[in-house]
Amino acid sequence: MITRIKTKLLFIFMVLFISCESTTYKDQETFRLINKKYNAKLNTSYHKGDTITGLRIYGRYFSELPKEIMDFEYLKALRIDGVNIKKLPDWIKELKQLKTVTIVDVPFNSFPEELLELDSMEHFSFNGNELKELPSELHFENLKSIYLSELKIQKLPLLYFNSKEGMSVILRKTDINEIPNEYRKYRIREFIIEDNRQLDHVDNLFGTYDSLKEVKIEYRGHTKFPMESFKKCYNLEVLSLTDQGLWEFPDFIYQNTKLKRLYIGNNPFEKISSQIIKLQNLEYLGLYNSLMIADLPEELFALPKLEAIDIKSTLIGKLPSGIMGLPKREVPMKIYVSNAPESYVPLGMSLDELNEKGYILKN
Repeated sequence: MITRIKTKLLFIFMVLFISCESTTYKDQETFRLINKKYNAKLNTSYHKGDTITGLRIYGRYFSELPKEIMDFEYLKALRIDGVNIKKLPDWIKELKQLKTVTIVDVPFNSFPEELLELDSMEHFSFNGNELKELPSELHFENLKSIYLSELKIQKLPLLYFNSKEGMSVILRKTDINEIPNEYRKYRIREFIIEDNRQLDHVDNLFGTYDSLKEVKIEYRGHTKFPMESFKKCYNLEVLSLTDQGLWEFPDFIYQNTKLKRLYIGNNPFEKISSQIIKLQNLEYLGLYNSLMIADLPEELFALPKLEAIDIKSTLIGKLPSGIMGLPKREVPMKIYVSNAPESYVPLGMSLDELNEKGYILKN
């Protein structure tokens, strides 16, 4: 009986092994076939063993999408970059495992609606073309991120997804001028807005406030900064507010006690309150290019998890003398400065003593 079971298990293993070998062999053969047939160079971005799971197709090698791509049974990620095509081939919707689609500088006349039939889609990136309009709605049950960059589109589509971990929304250099009211209802984990000059308020991106983990707003001229909305984002871990023309360090930041990384450089505020001590989980603080700030509160140096501060190109010329009374740090803190490190050492303290305390000055 035992011998029979062993024989059966061995047979199953051999079938699986042969199947795996067949798949691997098939992927590599298809890869070589495409390169030879099109006299081109197909790039792989991901692979598991010898099984190809990601492809990059560049316009300098291809003038069309090779139909043989359909033979990559486990293809999960596809990047199309600079290929001179006006639409996607119909067969692309047969790639049932495709989860990530990145389209860069492809001259589409209209949105490639073939993508709407990819139920497996999780990450969608559309970068650089003359397209002025997206579909009014995107239905992707598993969608986790949408990245729109260097597009002339003015309206965002409504999103229908069911991702429990939340959605990432990234907008970079678009003509989008408002966030639809429906976005208030979405569970958004991360949003990044970079250089969208037409977008002067973003309150509608603060839908389910407790879902937000990461927020980056990186462009000048934000005319209606959503301070009140930020106060409700209790679970923020990463916040970037660089180059916002902030004349005061925002009070709401002191309430974001789960914050780990804060980028707030290139702003004209003059001081940080001692309330910074509330940020017990802070690991990094970027103050670079904040030309008006001259002093730092000593409470900042007592934060137990803070590993790095960047104070390059500020008016800060000395660290606070209160550092001398603080205990030795368990987590060393790197302090990035513009000039010779010795000039930042508090009066009555040597550079060696500062290092011994766990504060490491670096140019």
